[in-house]
Amino acid sequence: MGIMDLEDEGYAKTSGLTDVQVYNASTNEFVMISSMNPLWSAEGEETMTLDDLDDVVLIKNMEALCGKIKSTTDGLNEVTTKTKVDGTTIKTENDCSDAANRIVLVIPEDEGLKEKIEAIIAEANTNGVIIELVSNYGNGANETVEKSDDGGTGE
Repeated sequence: MGIMDLEDEGYAKTSGLTDVQVYNASTNEFVMISSMNPLWSAEGEETMTLDDLDDVVLIKNMEALCGKIKSTTDGLNEVTTKTKVDGTTIKTENDCSDAANRIVLVIPEDEGLKEKIEAIIAEANTNGVIIELVSNYGNGANETVEKSDDGGTGE
């Protein structure tokens, strides 16, 4: 899910908010799009698996992500949104008092990862922030493939 998808749902880009990309005046909701790959490992490092993930660290990461959106939107009473109409950018002031917060979190498609992150979210203190998971962009685990002398994969 991207900004264009959200715009089709009635969200407009925010002006002046770095971390929170869109706002919907009809639903009074901010959305922050973020991504996370907890299975990432550097080239030459051992490939990460679900068993390697530290639940405590993941919970802290989820709580920090929720803190990021809340620190941007809590106490905000007005937000400026930008829309384009016939090539002209129109800025609109919106009352966003007591707006809801949602994070669209894009994660890799590795088997079992979505379920693992859902369990982590259930344990985390999200402070009322809704986290929507989207599995996309292939696998996140770095798989090392040995190459033969002729440049092939040696299979």
